[in-house]
This record gives sequence, structure tokens and C-alpha cells, in this order.
Amino acid sequence: MPHEKAKVYFDGSHYIAIPQGEGKSPGKGGFHGNENDEMRTAFEKAYKSAKAKRRKEKVTEIVAELRPQFESEERAAEYVKAEMERIQRNLIVRRTRLTRKINLGTWNYFCTFTYDDQKHSEESFKSKLRDCFKKM
Repeated sequence: MPHEKAKVYFDGSHYIAIPQGEGKSPGKGGFHGNENDEMRTAFEKAYKSAKAKRRKEKVTEIVAELRPQFESEERAAEYVKAEMERIQRNLIVRRTRLTRKINLGTWNYFCTFTYDDQKHSEESFKSKLRDCFKKM
């Protein structure tokens, strides 16, 4: 069998086999596995502080904040670009995992949720309900 080590998913209507060992090409370099934890935590801190801004502004602010840790502006920009791609890829993978998890169940019922104003505000109710669905 050519794909006996394939990972098999069911997307709700089709089976999908992803052969193991295929993925990123070995020639693709980057910072993954080479950076230290201090740079990663510094990037995460800078990313959280610039999260509400647009992408260009966010990137320039993060590069400016991380610049002292690198020997050149280009290296800092490369690092920030690689980390931004990592964050985007993680988001895509989480969404894919969520859709696969959703499609595993059969949807037969419709539910309406209400809340008591004395126990929750609208925002706290949304966050509690969201947390409840994450744990299912």
C-alpha cells in the first residue's frame, strides 16, 4: 500500500487521506526551532500591544520594538515576517480543525439560550457560553 501511514479525516461527507512525511520542503528555511524563548516572548508581548492596529502598522511597530535584539533591520523584519506567518498558519489550522470537529456531529436540534440579568451581563454570558462550547 503506498499510503498506509496516511492520516485519514472525515470532513462530513468525504474521507480525506493526508500522506505522512509530506509537508514543508526541506529547503524552506526560517527561524523555527532556532530562536530562543526570550525573542519569542518579546515578539508575543509586542504583538499583543499592537494587536488592534492594521497589519502594516503592526509589523513596523513590532520590528521597531525588536530591532535592538538583531544585528540588522532586515533580520528583524525577516523574524517578524516568519512569526506573523506562523500565527496566520496556526489560525488556519485551528479553523480547519474546528470545521472537521463540527462536521463529525449530526445536527438535529436547534437551541436557544437565554440568561438572567442578575447573574450575567451580555458579555460575560457570551464568554461563558463560548467557553462551554470549546470544552465539548
